[in-house]
Amino acid sequence: MLDFAIFAVTFIILLVGVLIYIYPTSPPKATTVPGLEPSDPVKGNLDEIGDAGSLHQFLVNLHAEYGDIASFYFTDQLCVSIKSPELFKEHQAVFDRPPLLFKLFEPLITPDSIQYANGADGRKRRDLTDRCFGFQALQNFIEIFNEITEQLVEKISSLPPGEHIALHETGLSLAIKGIMLTSFGDYFKDDKSINNFRKDYDLVWSEMEERLKGDIPEEGSDQMKRFEQARDRLYSIVQNVADQRRANPPSQDKEVFIDVLLKSDYPQGRLQADMISYMVGGFHTSGNLFAWALFFLAEHDKIQEKLYNHVMDIVGKTGPVSMQDIAEMTYMRQVIDETLRVSILAPYAARYQDFDVTLGGHVIPKGTPVIHALGVSLMSEKYFPNPKVFNPENFSAANIKSRPRDAFQPFGFAGRRVCPGQQFAYKEVAIFLAVFLRAFKIALVPGQKPHHVHGLVSHLVNKDGGDVWITVEKR
Repeated sequence: MLDFAIFAVTFIILLVGVLIYIYPTSPPKATTVPGLEPSDPVKGNLDEIGDAGSLHQFLVNLHAEYGDIASFYFTDQLCVSIKSPELFKEHQAVFDRPPLLFKLFEPLITPDSIQYANGADGRKRRDLTDRCFGFQALQNFIEIFNEITEQLVEKISSLPPGEHIALHETGLSLAIKGIMLTSFGDYFKDDKSINNFRKDYDLVWSEMEERLKGDIPEEGSDQMKRFEQARDRLYSIVQNVADQRRANPPSQDKEVFIDVLLKSDYPQGRLQADMISYMVGGFHTSGNLFAWALFFLAEHDKIQEKLYNHVMDIVGKTGPVSMQDIAEMTYMRQVIDETLRVSILAPYAARYQDFDVTLGGHVIPKGTPVIHALGVSLMSEKYFPNPKVFNPENFSAANIKSRPRDAFQPFGFAGRRVCPGQQFAYKEVAIFLAVFLRAFKIALVPGQKPHHVHGLVSHLVNKDGGDVWITVEKR
C-alpha cells in the first residue's frame, strides 16, 4: 500500500522552486548509463517531464530511446531508471528510499513518517507493523470486508432503476471503510466519523495533487491556510482515534495496527504520522484497484460473465466469501492481476544506496536514486502480447510460467520494502468484486471518454475531468 499508493509520485513540472532552495546546485556526476543530459543547469530534465505529462510517460519515452537502463536529471540530481526483470532482480534487495523524490509529501505526512525511514530505523518499524497485515490478521478482516460490501449492495439496490454509479467515488468510499474498520478500531464504526475524515482528507489531497502540477501556494495565502486547517483537523481526528483506543484497549487476540503502534515507544508526532501514512496508503490502493476492475469488467461483457459464473460456482448466490473461497477463485486472481497491469496502478518505485554500486554493468554513484519503472515493464510486448488489451489470460498458469517472475511486480519487489499491504489489497478487492458482481450486472454509461491519469496513483478520469459512471442491473 505505502509503496504502491500514496508514494507512486508522478512529477508534473513539480516542486521546482522549492527544491531549488532546498537542494543547491552542483556539477552533474558523470555516468556511463545512457540517457539525457540536463536541459537546464538548475531544473535538470523537469521541463521534459512536464512536457510528457507524467513521470510515467516520461519514463516510457526515455526507455524507448535508451533501452533497459537510462539516466536523466531531477533538478541537478542524477537519476537512473531500470525497466527489465533482469535489472529488477539485481536491485531487489535494496531497502532505502531516496528522500528527494518524496519531499513533496512532507506537508501532509511530516518527516516523522515511515515513508522517510531508512536503514535500521526503517527495518525496525517495518518489523513492528508488517504482521498487522499478514495472513493471520487478514483472517480477522474477512468478515468486515464482506459486511461493508453487502451494505454497499443494499444501498445501491435501493436506488431507482438506471441510476448512475460513480466508479472512483464508490471504490474509494468502500476502501476507506475497509482500512479504517480493520486497522484503526471502533472510532470509524459509523458513517459520520468516516465522512468527517473524508471531507478534510479530500481537501488536503486535492491540494497535494495541485502541488504536483507546480502550484505551490504562498505562505500566509488563503489557499495555504485552508490546507493547513484541514490538515490540522485530520491530525486532531487521528489523535482522537489514538486516545479513544488507548482508553479502551481490546483483548490481546483482538489487537490491530493501531494497538501495535500504541504499544510502541513512538513519540506522538511519529505515531500520528504513521497513522496518516497507513490510512492513506490503505485506501488509495484498494479503492482505485476496485474502481479499475469494475471499469474493465463493464467494458468486457464476456469477461464479466465468466467471472460472475466463476464466483457463483465457488461462493454461491448468498453468504460470505471465505479465505478458502478466495484461494479457489483462480480466475478472480487473474482479473485482479490484469487490472493491476493494464491500469498501471503503481507506475514506479524508487531506491538508493549510500555507496557506489554496479547495476547492469554500469557504476551507479552513491546517493543516486534508482527508479524501478514498473509501469513501463507492465506494458512490455515481450512478456504481454497486445499489452494495452485487457486479457486475464495473461495470468493463466501456463503464461505465468513462460516469463520471468520479476516481469510482473505491481507492488514492488525490493526486499523488505515491498508493499506491506499487498495481500490486504488482494483479499479485500476479491471480496468487493465477488459480492458486488453476484448482485449486479454492470455496464458503462454511453458517451463517456475515460482516460488514464498517471497521478499519485493511476486513476480514471472522464472527458470533463470528472468521475466515470456505470449502470447496474440486479442479477
